[in-house]
Amino acid sequence: MYYPRSYNMLLVILFGLILLVPLRGDDQSPDEKKAIAGSQHEMLMLLIEKGEYEQVPEELRIILELKFEGKYEKYVTDEIVILSTQLSQKQQYELCHQILDMGLAALQEKESLARLYKEKGAVYKLTGDSEKALEMFKKSVELTARQKDE
Repeated sequence: MYYPRSYNMLLVILFGLILLVPLRGDDQSPDEKKAIAGSQHEMLMLLIEKGEYEQVPEELRIILELKFEGKYEKYVTDEIVILSTQLSQKQQYELCHQILDMGLAALQEKESLARLYKEKGAVYKLTGDSEKALEMFKKSVELTARQKDE
């Protein structure tokens, strides 16, 4: 039976996605996730070093899709702060905000969110936007205070 070329390509893409799903799901142990995230970290550092900034969000997304939870979420927060620091040094401030926003959308622990708001404040401070910096620092303090109340 003859299938149009686009149909065959669709099947190839679907099978490829099916094979990739186990790499990014909840099926891995924390150690397996950390191993994948460690390799992604090295790739991200090289991309920044080479000035290939546009690829950073997509590679970070792979780490976020590993869905670290609870005490393991700290690893993702650490990674995002490291990336933001490296990108700030390269004056890639918009990208810093983009990856910090990705983290704020994906992470759930109040400690993680507080650290990301603090980092966002630091980036705003670097760019001279003291009003936004103050707003982010206040959000960080609020989350930290709420965390202690619980």
